[in-house]
Amino acid sequence: MEDLVVMMLGWILGIGLMAIVAWFLYKPYSRIPEPHRTTPAFLPWLACVPILGFVILWLLVPFKIPSAMKSYFAEQGLQTDKQNDDFGFGLGLAWVISSTLCIIPIINFVAWIPALVLPIIYLVKLNKLGNVLPTPPPKPATSPAFTSANPGSRAAQNYEQLEREQEATRLIFKREWTGRDIWVTFTDSETGVTFRYPHDQMLQVLMDQLGIIRGTRSWEENGLYHFPHLSEKQRRLLAQYTVKTSGLN
Repeated sequence: MEDLVVMMLGWILGIGLMAIVAWFLYKPYSRIPEPHRTTPAFLPWLACVPILGFVILWLLVPFKIPSAMKSYFAEQGLQTDKQNDDFGFGLGLAWVISSTLCIIPIINFVAWIPALVLPIIYLVKLNKLGNVLPTPPPKPATSPAFTSANPGSRAAQNYEQLEREQEATRLIFKREWTGRDIWVTFTDSETGVTFRYPHDQMLQVLMDQLGIIRGTRSWEENGLYHFPHLSEKQRRLLAQYTVKTSGLN
């Protein structure tokens, strides 16, 4: 009976640890735009399933996740702190190999050390890379003061006029803004440059020239898409809409 209890506790602990790993894999992986991410965002959660989870780790950790990261960074012209970064491929491969060796007698006496340390290093690196990925902002609540107003009333017309000028903290797009001649003003936090861009025109440019936004879950399901950081390509496309160039000193 005691052996059974110990076995059950060990099983629960193992599932709990894998759930933590799955969360730290899912969080950055789900933020990679779908044209670059070739497998479903929920896939890391399958790592919690016994046996199948081991196969999922072999698929995702050294191959799918680094490949998707590398593809997105290359398209956006983004750079990491390390030259010729493999985006976690080497760390991921070492992680799954050392984990596999843990099931081999004698070798497992040594293999458990990298199998314990490498996942931590990998997940820290992955989530650091994930910090520059686009994430959908919270969906704003619609103001009841205007949703209930008569569309033809003066208040509604004034509201429409005012809403054509929007202020934001970053480059952002909303489906509810399309077709309304919206202009958005924001200041790049990294350079201090202020841009005022036509929402619909800039949206189309990013979709057509950079191949982003369209097809992503954040845009298709939530109608929202924004960029915590700007790549050099995006800054060049925005340059013609610069309204303040003082920069940060």
